[in-house]
Amino acid sequence: MAKGTAHCTCKKCGKEFTREAFKYNRAEATRWEAWAVEYYDECGDCYAARKAAEREAENQAAAEAAKEQALPELTGSPKQIAWAETIRQKRLQSIQEAMGDEATWEPHQKQFYDWVTGHTAASWWIDRRPDYYPSFLRRVAEEFQAETGWQPEK
Repeated sequence: MAKGTAHCTCKKCGKEFTREAFKYNRAEATRWEAWAVEYYDECGDCYAARKAAEREAENQAAAEAAKEQALPELTGSPKQIAWAETIRQKRLQSIQEAMGDEATWEPHQKQFYDWVTGHTAASWWIDRRPDYYPSFLRRVAEEFQAETGWQPEK
């Protein structure tokens, strides 16, 4: 094992920082160091600031989309609401894509969509965030069936 240490410079703020990696031998570590000096051009502080700005922009876009769609306001702390708005927008978009054109929805599909959008607790959306989309859809469909008693036709 050989440790490679790359001494890099942030292209945005000019701050110097290091990146480290363990490789199988010295030659591989040396190649990695040369590559890393060219590749890593953003320090941790600038990266964190850039990601925070991207999240803020995504949250703002989700909040504006929710207002345009006349979705009910979410409840919770301001940070939870901002995060949940983004999650809700992505999940609702996926549901709409899966169910097709709204004009062709069956009555139970409309009822399901209204039931999902009726959840106003930010925590409800955040708690379901880690679910992969099919798992999310299956989970909320089971909750919908349990709450409403609706059963699919066989």
